[in-house]
Amino acid sequence: LAITLSNLGDHTAALRELLSAAEVQTAEADSFELASTTKSIGSAYFALQNYPRALESYREASKMAYDTGNIRVELEAMTNTGSTYINMGLPAKGVETLEEALAVAREVNAVDSEADILSLLGGTYETAGEYDNALTHYEQALEIDKDLGQSGVLAARYLNVGNALTALGRNSEGLEKLRKAASLAEAAGNREALWPCYLGIGDNFETADVLDSARVYNAKAIDILESLRSREASEDTKAASLGRRAYVYEAQVHVLAKLYASTDKQEWAAEAFTTAERGKARAFLDGLSESNIDLEDQIDPKLAAERQTLDRALNTVRYRLRQAEGTESDPDSVRSWKRQLRKLERAEGRLLEEIRIQSSAFASINTGSPHSLKELRRDLFQDKHDVLLQYSLGDSASYLWVITKKDIAFHTLPARSHIEEQVQALRAGLVSPQARNDESYLKAAQTLYNWLLATAANSVDKAKRVFVVPDGALQFVPMDVLLTKKVDPPSADLSAEARGKFFGELPFALKGKELRYGPSATGFAVMAKREDSGRVVAKDLLAVGDPTFVQTSSEDADASLAPLPFTRTEVEAIAKGFEESKRTILLGEKAQEATLAQPDFMSDFRILHFATHGLVNERRPERSRLALAAPQDETADGYLEASEIYRLKLNATLVVLSACETGLGKMIQGEGVLGLPRAFLYAGARNVVVSLWSVSDQSTAALMYAFYKNLGDKEPEAGRALSRAKDALRQESKFAHPFYWAAFSLIGP
Repeated sequence: LAITLSNLGDHTAALRELLSAAEVQTAEADSFELASTTKSIGSAYFALQNYPRALESYREASKMAYDTGNIRVELEAMTNTGSTYINMGLPAKGVETLEEALAVAREVNAVDSEADILSLLGGTYETAGEYDNALTHYEQALEIDKDLGQSGVLAARYLNVGNALTALGRNSEGLEKLRKAASLAEAAGNREALWPCYLGIGDNFETADVLDSARVYNAKAIDILESLRSREASEDTKAASLGRRAYVYEAQVHVLAKLYASTDKQEWAAEAFTTAERGKARAFLDGLSESNIDLEDQIDPKLAAERQTLDRALNTVRYRLRQAEGTESDPDSVRSWKRQLRKLERAEGRLLEEIRIQSSAFASINTGSPHSLKELRRDLFQDKHDVLLQYSLGDSASYLWVITKKDIAFHTLPARSHIEEQVQALRAGLVSPQARNDESYLKAAQTLYNWLLATAANSVDKAKRVFVVPDGALQFVPMDVLLTKKVDPPSADLSAEARGKFFGELPFALKGKELRYGPSATGFAVMAKREDSGRVVAKDLLAVGDPTFVQTSSEDADASLAPLPFTRTEVEAIAKGFEESKRTILLGEKAQEATLAQPDFMSDFRILHFATHGLVNERRPERSRLALAAPQDETADGYLEASEIYRLKLNATLVVLSACETGLGKMIQGEGVLGLPRAFLYAGARNVVVSLWSVSDQSTAALMYAFYKNLGDKEPEAGRALSRAKDALRQESKFAHPFYWAAFSLIGP
């Protein structure tokens, strides 16, 4: 049953069946069969692209197989381990493991395993661009499996040979092998193997400049890929899965761009946009749908009890860790608590995954579809001059769509690597206001303007509201720091006031525009419709600032949280703009997690404002968090994590995270940044203000005061308020450099 489910692409259901089988085999002490099942569990995790769990299962299977003399399973587990290392970006370790496995396979005459290993080694050579070497390995594997009559893997073998032949320019030979691969996969009903075959055929046709056929086969691949992905487990897994397969959408957009360039037909520009949007919107739509599921209603009582026990243990260890990180901290004690914490967090991840796998609600969820252009214009644009700029970065070329109420324009941009190089130079000059970085910033800001905005200038100039869907490295670039003209660096001996005047008068792009960022065009439209959902709140403002931290001499960023005295000034100034009965202010020791965690506490507020440290975890974005006051007991850890925010039910029209770098997180190609902002959006917030780098808390206080002054009850428009606040800081010489004002961006419609 598990094999059938895997062939259909339902790896989560397959995993559920395998875990049940493993439980029975464990109870019966059947270690020989358990080794095989555990290896299959690893393969299910591999298919879900949860590589750490796959490795863990393969190691367990290998040990059990060795202990029971099951040489075949031991060899398969070794081979799969090598493949997993390669997919984790560790090719040297992967090849080393595979070479060891190949020697063992030949020693014990395991010919079918030899074919698997040869195929995997061929893949490493193909990735390195050694296509002749790759073809040799692929053809050896194909011949072995043809001799053995291994029909189940022949589709993959023909696919590999076909792709290598295409890469070598032998198109007709390659197309023959690719069509054979697709025919075998179709006959077996193996959709997991079928979509790469269609993609390979599409690539072959594109290489031969048969663009209409390339478009058809790429579309088939995308349709299958999306149907498989909908069954995967966690949001991070889904996003990472499509992120690793973003090249499928890139391939189709590239073909459509060629069709547009050769015909200038608007239909190709529109289809290219829809394709890119399908790649960007899915994970966000999934997350929004899943955030409405109440796990407490779905969870098995046994798992619920285990989760409660684990939550208490985590809070206790985190509390003890913060205590150990005090001024007189004992390094050995701190390391011990950190080891315990990592162990518990791994257990928590496994438990939550098991809960999701067993949940029928997750299995049957309907996430909806990305918006069409017509739906997008209807739901998002309020003014006839509103404009959407959507970017897509690719290896060979990047693209920009400029969409207005009536028109769509499609522009080709430089390749991803060139844009990333300029983004690095730009940020190097932005994240510090020192004179030595001026030239780097000024040159990159003008270059990026020419690439990213100049072709959209006519539409942008007419607009008040500009919606931006960035991609890749552009997600860390505030577009309003780009410059419309070339500017020479200022003299190094300028006074501070003159230097401030220089930066205040720069020809900034998008000056005065209401600038908004979003994960996708569909994401913008969905969030815009939240305004119509009848939000009812009792209070206007919840503001949290200047939490009392544990002081420590540790250099660990999580432990050594510097006091933020200006955040108290910031919160107190903001609070004056709201009626006392309509606001709740939590400062110092009152900024407790226990207060914020009360059921429905934060759902009573229209605006949530957090003026504190943001701690970004790029490896595990669900553990990115806001630092609160040191907890008073073991029931809390003093942090508000993204995973906790995700489970909230908010009615806020605006969340402001004036902490440092709250807009950062794990960047997934094709899906955007996972972290604190997305957690608040999933929880129900309509707009989130975040920062993209560490900013002075003094300038932040000034910007936030100006922001709320412009926000007001009579004009609750966050985009306009933020634009005016930035204008206000540019007029003050000490804050005119974009380092002080440009870090803050509005995510939402």
